[in-house]
Amino acid sequence: MGLEAASRGATEVDLVERSRESAARIGEALKRLKAPASVRVHCADAFAFLAEVPEGRYDWVVIDPPYAEDLQLRAIAAALPALRGDGLIYVEQPKTPVSAEALRRLGLTRVRLSVAGEVVFELLTRMDSPMAAQAKFAKKILRDMQQKGVEL
Repeated sequence: MGLEAASRGATEVDLVERSRESAARIGEALKRLKAPASVRVHCADAFAFLAEVPEGRYDWVVIDPPYAEDLQLRAIAAALPALRGDGLIYVEQPKTPVSAEALRRLGLTRVRLSVAGEVVFELLTRMDSPMAAQAKFAKKILRDMQQKGVEL
């Protein structure tokens, strides 16, 4: 997604990958694709990386942690300080969207929600963000999921 963002005009993209091997492959792909220097790959733990990021640095944060480790909520909370006030967080997780309780606790609202097979992907923003007005679009999808018996 970071490369796609860069191809669509993102001025800076930071890709964070914990695995040295995967980070090296991403770096090779950046060279092969002649990505600009503003697209960087960091071999680091995402939580440690985010702890060092200046407050409000990013317009958009993509969270796609290993599902087996159940890191989504922890990653969302860690990304919030790095997110601009009107920024967006894209998160993927297996089967179930972020709960309404967790969203309230984090001060977030859901802007978009979709499902592909066993994966739920969501676009989140702060409750006081101008983007929060877009949240109504996600509500119909949530109602449909509840009617199908998906636990939220």
